[in-house]
Amino acid sequence: LGTAPGPTPTPVPSREDRDRVVARADVDRFIASAGPLLEHLVFWSAQFEERWLLAESPEQQAAALHILGGRLAPLCPAAASGDTPPEANGVASLLGEALRVRHQWSVIVSEDLTCCGMARTSENEVGRRDTAAVVGEASAAVSSLAAEFNLSLDTRNRQSNLVTNSVLGIEIALPAGWLATGDGLSVVLLAPVNLQGAGLSGMGPEGWGAGTAVRVRRLRNPSELTSEEANETFTALIYRNGDVISVGPTTVSGFSAMQNRIRNLPARWAGEVTVVVAGNFTYFFEVGCPAGLPEACDRASDVVAEVIITTSG
Repeated sequence: LGTAPGPTPTPVPSREDRDRVVARADVDRFIASAGPLLEHLVFWSAQFEERWLLAESPEQQAAALHILGGRLAPLCPAAASGDTPPEANGVASLLGEALRVRHQWSVIVSEDLTCCGMARTSENEVGRRDTAAVVGEASAAVSSLAAEFNLSLDTRNRQSNLVTNSVLGIEIALPAGWLATGDGLSVVLLAPVNLQGAGLSGMGPEGWGAGTAVRVRRLRNPSELTSEEANETFTALIYRNGDVISVGPTTVSGFSAMQNRIRNLPARWAGEVTVVVAGNFTYFFEVGCPAGLPEACDRASDVVAEVIITTSG
């Protein structure tokens, strides 16, 4: 504690001479996944800087640190996944380093605040400025790579990206700007920053913390179940994020399902949990979104509608 985390030197590997057309296509796919990650990193870092400079009390500082750490933590698995073309190795390393040191700084300063009631020390302020600078360097590096191959960082005109998870047995046509992450046991699909809510309430109730997102889980059924029976059996996974205000039948990937609409008034949160039985498994498609952003809820629900369940045996 008390030592300001700083960036470690990032080696830039030598680049292979490859066909320009092939290299450009690979870099374009890299930017399609790295772009949303960078957008989250830059946006939440900037939001934190604004809040931090205005945070006077320990409670305000703790809230700002909690938002930064909570927003960056889900990005770590996303940064470690996917194939990186040789032309983007250095950029990917710098992007991962920027995410690592920024998140590590928030953890260390949170520990200082909890332990000693001191967050804004001279060492920590040096770390804040240094890690913020690395975020800027990563942003410039991604922009430079895109310019080198005459590619756009704008995600609005990109096509949906097919995300495949063989462990859960699903495929999802993920809209441009969305980001796939997870913990190995579930898949979390993070919405773009324009669909995220501000502040602590924008992260969702305790136990969620992902902001506007879709989370996919799967359980093996103890016995043969219908979707209605599964909906009545696994109530702990349905009610964990709030109160169920309505239940109705629907379909996902051609399978019958039950949709539970959720409301959490203290956290000003809304969402839904769709329960699907496919063969020997029960799938849970959880949607979380701020109640004050109906577009975010609609867009997240649209993502669930694009799911294809590929394994149900």
